[in-house]
Amino acid sequence: MRKVLVFGTFDLLHPGHVYFLNRAKKYGDYLMVVIARDHNLVKLNKKLTVFSEKERSKIVSCLKMVDLVVLGDKGLSSYKIIEKYKPDVVCFGYDQMALRNDFLAHDVCKKLSLKIHIIPPYKLSKYTSTKLKLGLADKKL
Repeated sequence: MRKVLVFGTFDLLHPGHVYFLNRAKKYGDYLMVVIARDHNLVKLNKKLTVFSEKERSKIVSCLKMVDLVVLGDKGLSSYKIIEKYKPDVVCFGYDQMALRNDFLAHDVCKKLSLKIHIIPPYKLSKYTSTKLKLGLADKKL
């Protein structure tokens, strides 16, 4: 069984996320999704998410292509999750280049013979969490 692992925030789940997860699943038999921790997102982005890490986990776990959802490591750049779940493949989104580079530089990841894939965007002009959040802010009730 080939295990595929992806990382993401998955706040305001949208068709771009579904496309990403479906494409990632094609690289293996078992899709594991690592949900970014709230406190790490605040450190990195200086912003809060719409949904908490627990809410985002519950939402993503309802998707048919997802086999397992776990919360990410408590610290940035630790990748203990890799040691624990031992994936065969790791997929990154087109917008996760900094994460990919950090991941590839990490010792644990160097020791494993992981296949790495970059998933291209889906309708980039329409479906990004940032664009959707801005669009919601612009709408009036």
